[in-house]
Amino acid sequence: MRRASGCFDECTRNVNAAGAAAMRETFGRQPGFTREGGSIGAVLTMGHLLGAPVTFLGLSLPEHGYHAINENFDWGQASGGVEMFCRYFHHLSALPPRTSSRAAPSSSGREQRSP
Repeated sequence: MRRASGCFDECTRNVNAAGAAAMRETFGRQPGFTREGGSIGAVLTMGHLLGAPVTFLGLSLPEHGYHAINENFDWGQASGGVEMFCRYFHHLSALPPRTSSRAAPSSSGREQRSP
C-alpha cells in the first residue's frame, strides 16, 4: 500500500495554485479545497506511474446529486468547466519544469532511479 502525499506538499503546490487561479478567474470565487479521490483506486497508481501530481478539479455542485437517484447535469456549469480547464492549462504552461529525483517507472513496470 502506498502512502498518499499531502494536499499542498512541495510537488503539488504550484499545480494546485494554477487550479485555484483558473477557478477564481472563471467562476469569480475562491475555490474550496477538500481532500477527495481517496475512493478512486487508480489515483495513487496514476501518480506513481506517471511520476506526476494528480489533482482533481471538481466542477459539480452538491445540488447536482452526482451518483444519487436524482442525479443531474448542469450544462452551464459544464461550459464554465471547459473555460476553466483552458485557463488551467495556460497557467500550467507558465510553470517552470519540474525536476525530480524520484524513481521513474520503466516500460517493464520496474522502477529506474534517475541519475
